[in-house]
Amino acid sequence: MDKYEFGRLGEEAAAAYMENLGYEIVGRNVRVGHSEIDIICKSGKYLVFVEVKTRNMFPGQKSRYGSPKLAVNREKQDYLMRGALQYIRENDLKHKVSARIDVIEVFASASPMFTVRDIKYHRNAVKRRSSTDGYKSY
Repeated sequence: MDKYEFGRLGEEAAAAYMENLGYEIVGRNVRVGHSEIDIICKSGKYLVFVEVKTRNMFPGQKSRYGSPKLAVNREKQDYLMRGALQYIRENDLKHKVSARIDVIEVFASASPMFTVRDIKYHRNAVKRRSSTDGYKSY
């Protein structure tokens, strides 16, 4: 199994997890401009943009790359924020929904077959930064 298939299976597990929590999946692998949003879902008044990080490891296991959520660095956060804001603009949702960006970590095994070990869900993991942080103001 290559890394793309592994990641795709992790995204499927994350989407099923969100559905089990009562979220309605609106889209998967949605391309918006130069961005791609792994999962877009709705819950009540919220439109939730979800970034999924899947790793072949046990939860809490030491890794030279650290926790999967650490891969959502400032550059990736900016990328996600731009994509989410563009999606909201393109779909004329600015005053119709509240939005947030969440991160889901999928801990899985690839061998002998894809098996989810654990899922960690981080709500509101990406927050808007002000221009005083040295990043583009949205």
